[in-house]
Amino acid sequence: MQLPTIAQNPLLALVDRQPLTLPATASVTEAITSLRTAKAEYVLASGSQQVVGLLTAYEALAGLDTTATLASTARPCHFHDLDLPVLPALLALYRQHQTRYLVLLDEAGQLYGVLSRDRLLDDPDTSRTIESVAPTAFPAIDDNNLGTTTYFRELVEAIPDIFYLVAADFSQIFYISPAYERLWDRSCANLYQCPESWVNSIHSQDRDRVITAAKARAQGKPFCEEYRIIQPNGSQRWVLDRAFAIRDADGQIVRFAGAVKDITERKKNELALRRSEERFQELATSVEQVFYIGSADLRLLLYISLGYEKIWQRRCQDLYAYPESWLESIVPADRPQALRMLVRMRAGRAVQMRYRIQRPDGSQRWIFARSFPVQDEAGRVLRHVGIAEDITERQAIEQMKDEFISIVSHELRTPMTAIYGALQLLNSGRVDLLSPQGNNMLAIALRNSDRLRKLIDNILSLERLQSGKLTVKPRICSTQQLLTSALETIQPLANLAQVAVDTRQVTDISVWADAELIVQVLVNLLNNAISFSPLGETIAIAVTKGSESNVIFAVSDRGTGIPDDKLAVIFERFQQVDPSDSRQRGGSGLGLTICQQIIDRHNGRIWAESQLGVGSTFYFTLPQAGV
Repeated sequence: MQLPTIAQNPLLALVDRQPLTLPATASVTEAITSLRTAKAEYVLASGSQQVVGLLTAYEALAGLDTTATLASTARPCHFHDLDLPVLPALLALYRQHQTRYLVLLDEAGQLYGVLSRDRLLDDPDTSRTIESVAPTAFPAIDDNNLGTTTYFRELVEAIPDIFYLVAADFSQIFYISPAYERLWDRSCANLYQCPESWVNSIHSQDRDRVITAAKARAQGKPFCEEYRIIQPNGSQRWVLDRAFAIRDADGQIVRFAGAVKDITERKKNELALRRSEERFQELATSVEQVFYIGSADLRLLLYISLGYEKIWQRRCQDLYAYPESWLESIVPADRPQALRMLVRMRAGRAVQMRYRIQRPDGSQRWIFARSFPVQDEAGRVLRHVGIAEDITERQAIEQMKDEFISIVSHELRTPMTAIYGALQLLNSGRVDLLSPQGNNMLAIALRNSDRLRKLIDNILSLERLQSGKLTVKPRICSTQQLLTSALETIQPLANLAQVAVDTRQVTDISVWADAELIVQVLVNLLNNAISFSPLGETIAIAVTKGSESNVIFAVSDRGTGIPDDKLAVIFERFQQVDPSDSRQRGGSGLGLTICQQIIDRHNGRIWAESQLGVGSTFYFTLPQAGV
């Protein structure tokens, strides 16, 4: 049996063409006349206004029986005895023309039937009957709704989102808009032919989730899923898929209408934002400062970094729940200033301030905080962002600098005033240079000049020690010789202060030391002991062997003692037990720092022990020679 000729003009979906619907009793001649008038496709009908296929006017004139009615020309077509090779040819035409229907003509050009792709594919045994002519799913379209269909086509083709209409069980796709081809990079024809290709294109990590949601959708549950699709070239795109159930008069779901939106750029932005937030979190966690974000009215804390817990020693969780606890943590003396800062912040101003906080353990820390308003284009405050840092150490250094300036200013001004006054008297002639009073003026000038020299020497010595410019030259020294040299220097001061020096516990031991530098340490410690001891008291010097091949020196006084908080910092630069002591007894607060630098350069250790009201003892160690 010779195979039938298959028309090369395919049947296209109604959304792509505007067919002309005629009654089933209309003749082919009437149909052709209507086609020429409407410039539309020829419609084959079966029964009452049910479209079964489309045919162009050219095909109708190519050999159809013009006297026949439309109903008689559309009839079932059976391929009982056809060879199977015809089936791939038919499917190839479907794919080529992107349609679900083909018009079949016989060898004489007469209409043979309309072949449905679905009927062909759904037949379990393609070697037997293929029912090719059947009423289609397309509704009849008349002149009244022709314009509406045109608008619909223009709408769905212009919108970048995808619109689809699928069967309730997703076994058939009734409609997919052209945007599918742009986003999926696959043809609509392939999807019509193989609906499961939609699911197969979903990323493997998202597929099970989407399938589960689709099954729930069939039960009437909402369907709104974000997932990735894989394009043929391997590229990934993110989509947002939403579907809505269409029900019949009995409330049963008959199909789903849906829309798919490309959200790839949104996902990229979300990923970039998430990575930015992660970097911010890493930064906020790693730095010592505290980052915070507050609402426009400052009633809500939107964010606080973990540095808060380290500095405040309180939980971030508690601050989120009770933002007012921030104000309560500020020491009472600084709260009025903090309240004024809040008022300025609410007014939309950038502020900064220093204040003290009190930790749960009672300790206090200095905080430096800055806050800036975030405003919209209209100038309205949206939120406040700020940073707070612990400046306790910085504050202590600044305080030391202030005290140092005060001390040095006093140390410079006092002797300079004395020198200037003495020389002015001598220069005026009111005091004879050779008289006893003149000699006294010269002595005052010399004594205060020496005081200035010592201050400058201390500053220069400290700079050389800390910069490494001072070379330590250790050699074997006798502890007795070191003490003798130091005592010769401080004895006049001890006599003037009426303070005795007890050396009975000194043991003569050989040590490795730079004699000049160690004598400087001993002189400094002995000077301090004499200066802080009452008149008539005795200071003591002891030298003993240590337990680790070292020698321990100890200088004790009977002064007022040193508070515990000062013992920890007494060897730092510019530190004074009481800054007023420098004005009464002299000293710049550099002596002990110099001593520590010298002992460190000898690989020794220096420290102090004290009891208020009893006195203090300063110790240092040197390596024993020959051990």
